[in-house]
Amino acid sequence: MKNVYALVDQYYREHTDAAFLVKQDVVEQFLRRKAWHGAKDARLKKIWTLLSLMLTYLSEWNLDDFASLSKYDYQELVYRYAAENPAFTFSEREVMSVLKMAGDFFRFASCVEAKAEDDAGDWELRLREAKDSLYDNGVFSMPKRRAHDEFYNALEHMEEVPQEMLERLNDMLDGLMDRISDYFHQEKYAYDMSRAMQLYAGPDCFSPDDSRDAHMAFWNGFWDYFLFDYHMLSVDDTPLHHYAVSEREHLSQAEQDTIHDLLCSKFTVFEIREISDDYFVCRDLFRDEELLLPLEKPVLTGEPERSILCGHLRSHGIMMLNYVTVLPATKKLRLRMKDEILRLFQLFRIQSPKADMDAFLSRESVAVRHVLQILANYAQLQVVPFVGRQKPIPWDPEVQAALAPLQPMLEQVAKSFGFSAHAKALMQKLAHDYAVKAGLEQTVEQMPDMRLALPVTLARTNGVDLLELPEMEPVFGRQKRSVKRWVEAIEQTLQIQRYDPRYLTEEGCVAMLYTTI
Repeated sequence: MKNVYALVDQYYREHTDAAFLVKQDVVEQFLRRKAWHGAKDARLKKIWTLLSLMLTYLSEWNLDDFASLSKYDYQELVYRYAAENPAFTFSEREVMSVLKMAGDFFRFASCVEAKAEDDAGDWELRLREAKDSLYDNGVFSMPKRRAHDEFYNALEHMEEVPQEMLERLNDMLDGLMDRISDYFHQEKYAYDMSRAMQLYAGPDCFSPDDSRDAHMAFWNGFWDYFLFDYHMLSVDDTPLHHYAVSEREHLSQAEQDTIHDLLCSKFTVFEIREISDDYFVCRDLFRDEELLLPLEKPVLTGEPERSILCGHLRSHGIMMLNYVTVLPATKKLRLRMKDEILRLFQLFRIQSPKADMDAFLSRESVAVRHVLQILANYAQLQVVPFVGRQKPIPWDPEVQAALAPLQPMLEQVAKSFGFSAHAKALMQKLAHDYAVKAGLEQTVEQMPDMRLALPVTLARTNGVDLLELPEMEPVFGRQKRSVKRWVEAIEQTLQIQRYDPRYLTEEGCVAMLYTTI
């Protein structure tokens, strides 16, 4: 029986083009290093099986390097590897072991061949994306093997998509978006839709002028926000992800892949630096990345170089560009916009100290949109007001456990008051912080009294006084005076002021921006 090095030599003699992808001596050096670290011949043959499958796959698709492999390619390679190893099971451990083998080799080859850091980063990004594609809400799930003629994943490697396939993709997208729209227009999502519109339009009820183009832009922008960034009431999830999970059984593989690619996009604020014949060279204002976007000039009105743009983008892959909102902004105004949004980011980090820019833009994209709209449409020098910056109180596990009986009460009032899952979490933090400052024993004793005081305190902090709303009179009744005393006690103990960033909801964040207008 041939050893692994004989198998490598035989493959390279039969596939002369493989040397253009990776040299034979690089493969042999890698295998010898593995042998030096204790790998037996059987293990080395498994590694070579995967490497030979990858080389063959690249050749089949006329791909130039390993960085060209997409998540769909990695999934197919796992299936091909399993076919060569009858004992292979599609468990999380074994699948991730295959991807680790690939990563180990890429890392070694990059060092030996002195690849540029950018080139190395490409395969790392693609491999990480492949690993992420195997998890649904943190649960490992190996996707079904795609049919050989499945058209969507084939688009990944096409420099020019044939018109027939482009029309097929557009038809699928149109049909998918119509079904998603119908799904969220069901009665059970009416309150979510209403809340999303209030957040998007803002307290000033921003609406477009009467022109058809303005109305189209408004609704396209709303759906872009709603599907990708709005956080639903019952679960802290975006509608598009909720739809993908809930309707998975009714989606074709191509539709599942399309939604997954859309979910990989990020909300981005960017400016145009240069216009070439085919691309706009853009820069992400907050991640300091350069983007090449194949935008058509009719998409932009006015002067592109004097504009600020925002929308959901993906730096690679098939579904790269969704809807983009364009606002006029001089270079000086763009700098002010950036400064204001960075100030908002610093407020956000008071509530979430470890949050990065991605987490901020994911949670507060609607507030970011309002900052851009206000500065573009009003004579404003400042949008984010100066508010108190009390230090957040770290979670105390002992206090958290002692307050566990309060959680069912908060679940009930959150649902009754129409609070979001995020607002409910802030109410729990409010109760925790009060218990830390006022004393755990007193807080536990007064849990029933605090049941109504906590949502009222949170609402007041975010600009709404529930005690003064006529429609809330039946809710509070005779308890109103007692609730008010508890609210004042919580506010005084924690030194809470209006729009306190420790307890700022999405609604409060948007309302806060309009206090300076």
